[in-house]
Amino acid sequence: MVAAAPFAADMRPLLGRRIPAYGPLLRDEPFDAIWTVGGQVGRVDLERALRMSTPARAWRRYARAGDARRRTLLRRATGGVAIAAPYIPVAADFPRNAGALTLLNSVGIAGVRGIEPARRDAIYGALRAAGAVGVRDRGSSALLSDIGVEHRLLPDAVHALGVLEPDARDAGTEEAIVQVSRSRLRMLGHARLARALATSPQLAGRPIRLLLAGTATGHDSADDYERVARAARRVARGIDIAILEERRPLELAGHIARARVAIGTSLHVRIVAAAHGVPRVSLAKPKPTRYARQWDPDMPFDAGLEDIDAGVEAALRRSRTAEAATHAEALSTAAHEQLERLAALVAARPRSLSINLMDNVENASYQRHRPGLRPWRGHR
Repeated sequence: MVAAAPFAADMRPLLGRRIPAYGPLLRDEPFDAIWTVGGQVGRVDLERALRMSTPARAWRRYARAGDARRRTLLRRATGGVAIAAPYIPVAADFPRNAGALTLLNSVGIAGVRGIEPARRDAIYGALRAAGAVGVRDRGSSALLSDIGVEHRLLPDAVHALGVLEPDARDAGTEEAIVQVSRSRLRMLGHARLARALATSPQLAGRPIRLLLAGTATGHDSADDYERVARAARRVARGIDIAILEERRPLELAGHIARARVAIGTSLHVRIVAAAHGVPRVSLAKPKPTRYARQWDPDMPFDAGLEDIDAGVEAALRRSRTAEAATHAEALSTAAHEQLERLAALVAARPRSLSINLMDNVENASYQRHRPGLRPWRGHR
């Protein structure tokens, strides 16, 4: 399996691997399956994807460039390959992979309705040609029904952590995990959030850990968290509040799994908490509100700062019921069964990538400078 993205990146510090741009891979090498994993993948265009994936300084250079220069920079970022939709590769655009099995799982695509017709039609074509599509929200399900695409409406794939990492909850702590995106902090105010945390009776005496769910452009910021922590210490001397330094995904998930309560604006902070039966409170934001209303309505959501204390109390009380544990387990089971179902579709292909690798592994090493699958027979 090759983990790829619209743009290449060196992710060794976080993931232990380089991530290649998928355009050159699909142009040059045959694959059995193209699997899009999660997220609001429909509406995002290539320029917005680049902004989320690019350091601020590089993005400013791009934003100042003229139209011709921008096109050149975009083409260079994708490895010289034209891409219609950054997170839904259109297999028909790549002759070597025109017959590859396309899978989309746990995606949000309702926003495709509102994009320009040429790009929308290409995405509709990719959806109609897909071997399997799973979506997590009713808006996306309605769109697929309207265009005649068979699909499943299921909870987010990340709920499967409850099955895949069953022991992550062991040795739980009394920590309160708090996560708030930069855009929401600007709306709520750093000092107001700090006061809500520092004066909450339900959080009193608990270590408060500020978690960066993601640091891509428009997501979470350590500088913002520093401001919140300083303001909280001014309100309550001796408060135990700190920023979590870990950035590896499973380490972050482990902190959430072991927490006493998780509070945040991130959808996946809530989902990871649900996967491990952790009490959770989602602050007001459209995406987690829509998701919680559909899949996880019995834990507090759409909360304001003034609701944090009551929300934590309600979440802790709810978590002590058998119904809460049963509900969390059902979400995890449904998500995991969908992953198994899709994996079986890939395994059933006439040509199996895993078998090819096993056949070659004794006589081939793989080029270390890229994570592609071409055997290099120079060494045993």
